[in-house]
Amino acid sequence: MSPHFRDLGEALEWRAKGETLLFLRDGARLPIRKDQAWRPAT
Repeated sequence: MSPHFRDLGEALEWRAKGETLLFLRDGARLPIRKDQAWRPAT
């Protein structure tokens, strides 16, 4: 599953920080380090 960004600039900004910005089902944002496994909410 790919992370979703508002725009490419935001994606690149977070990528530069070594993080991924994920949009959760409730609309909240969750910054996750690249080396962390992402698990979908149950």
